[in-house]
Amino acid sequence: MKKRYILFFIFMFAQSFSQVNSKLDSLTNLINTADIQNQKAKLLLKRSKILMLSAINESYNDVVAALEIAEKENDKTNQLESYNQLSSIYFIKENHQKALEFDLRALLLSEKENDNLGKINAYKSMSKNQKALGNIKESILNAEKAKEIATKNNFVKELASINNTLGVAYRNNNDFQKSLNVLNEALTQTQNKKQIALLKMNKANTLTEMMRLDEAIENHLESLAINEELNDIKGKQQVYNNIGTLFKKAKQYDKSAQYYHKSLKISRANNTKVAIAVSYDNLATVYDLANKKDSVIWYRKNAIALFESINDEKNTARSYHNLGNYQLLRDQLQDAEKNLLIALQKRIKINVPIDIASTKTNLGVLYDKKKQFDIAEIFLNDAKILLTDIVSDKKEDFLKAYSNHYKLKGELHTALKIKEEQLILKDSLLHSTEIVNVIKKENDFVSKNQNEKIIKLQLVEDNLSKSKTIYGIIIFFVFLLAMYSFIRWKKSDYNKRRIVNEKQAIELEKIQIEEQHLSTIAELNTVKKLVIEDYLILKNNKKIYLTELEYIKSEDHYLEVFTISKKEFIRGTISEILAQLPPNFAQSHRSFLVNKNFIKTLNNSEIILKNNVLIPLTRKYKDNFKD
Repeated sequence: MKKRYILFFIFMFAQSFSQVNSKLDSLTNLINTADIQNQKAKLLLKRSKILMLSAINESYNDVVAALEIAEKENDKTNQLESYNQLSSIYFIKENHQKALEFDLRALLLSEKENDNLGKINAYKSMSKNQKALGNIKESILNAEKAKEIATKNNFVKELASINNTLGVAYRNNNDFQKSLNVLNEALTQTQNKKQIALLKMNKANTLTEMMRLDEAIENHLESLAINEELNDIKGKQQVYNNIGTLFKKAKQYDKSAQYYHKSLKISRANNTKVAIAVSYDNLATVYDLANKKDSVIWYRKNAIALFESINDEKNTARSYHNLGNYQLLRDQLQDAEKNLLIALQKRIKINVPIDIASTKTNLGVLYDKKKQFDIAEIFLNDAKILLTDIVSDKKEDFLKAYSNHYKLKGELHTALKIKEEQLILKDSLLHSTEIVNVIKKENDFVSKNQNEKIIKLQLVEDNLSKSKTIYGIIIFFVFLLAMYSFIRWKKSDYNKRRIVNEKQAIELEKIQIEEQHLSTIAELNTVKKLVIEDYLILKNNKKIYLTELEYIKSEDHYLEVFTISKKEFIRGTISEILAQLPPNFAQSHRSFLVNKNFIKTLNNSEIILKNNVLIPLTRKYKDNFKD
């Protein structure tokens, strides 16, 4: 089977390579024999475009030579095309600031010549480069200008490309519905397969951000099928990376890592720094989520180094944020604070609200861990304002941190309200049935794709030769195909059974989560009742206010209840009364319960209350007072 694949790809590569070389030889001959300078410049630009993906330096030399001729001959058309070509080359080289310089030259020349198509291309290219530099607002403005000119002057063929650029910019600015609208509009404006593949991928990315994963996987797989049909290596690399992100959001971390590695393999082969860095950062995140910690720091630091080397501020900020979050979860608070503050500074400069809110949420968690609750509350309140109209998994993370903040402060009623909001949002974002559908669609696509490849290979073999030897080989391959089909059938049956088992496991997990949810609600309602009533009725019918209750001491079958102003003596046990009290009451000794709000200080063996009463603290109960 492997030999068939190798034979097919050798044949296709040889045919493609032969055609490209033939074109290049023909252009080179025409360039060398051209008498008219303007014609020579056109031919140089044409050769530059062919060389751009395979030999970028030679492509650059051709376009510089073409520009020199165009400027000498005062040929505005070739000058404009040269500027556009140089911008594209610097975009590929990931030098987006230099690319913007040539975009501006192209715009100025287009405005001078009143060339509307030139203005459209310049604004569209400026939008792409501004997005790559993290200047999202400027990216949107430039794309909107391109669309305005194209609509006003009826440049219908340009609208799909402009809407694609605009859709990506809107998504980066978290305007997800706007992004979806313009991408759907673009899909009605083109029949070009390569453009459709790009639009489908970008639409899927927006749907992923909206947590509509079922629709997202369909669009990604349609894009991947077109890229495979066109043998678009870069297109496949981008789709693999984005499918990895989709499976990460679906919490299918093994599948996510598989697609990220596929993307990384292509990126390394083409030495695309930004794509390599994105894969590193994504792999670090998914390995962290999957509790595979060995390579996380290596991937994170290498991602930062690559992003900084190409001045990619947006992704650099994301990498610092992710590194800081990793350190925060491991209580490496000093390093976490340093990296999160670097990320925040960069994200404020870029000004994407949801990203700023995410970093401020993590800083809130960090200062809560450091017991600096006032500083934590400033960051969390800022994040709350930024996330007001956002519905995403990042807001769910914020609500979780916000609830925990008020719990740590002892404001349990507020903590409960926020916790309930978080659980409602969590339930709305991702459903187990959607995860099953995503996995099933991906498995169906892989199976279908493999079968289509087998059919194509068979056709290639049938056309290679009509000799008896080849017919004999074909018969042998038909036998192998039958064996392969049988194995595929067995594997497909196994996959179906595996999907059923996975579905059952997910349903079981869903039931367990629902049970845990109900249990949490019950516990929170108990705490809520205590917070609202603010008192406890003892067995002797005496009312004790929780805000005045300092500690309780057990003597045999009796309890001594000490408040700020009095002492009560009732029959009962420590465990019975502890079950009736809120979380700020904890056991320090088999005979003592303490209200944490009255603690002045503590050491390894005792607790000193604010009224200087000494309470014993034994090893068994030390963990009750760690926070």
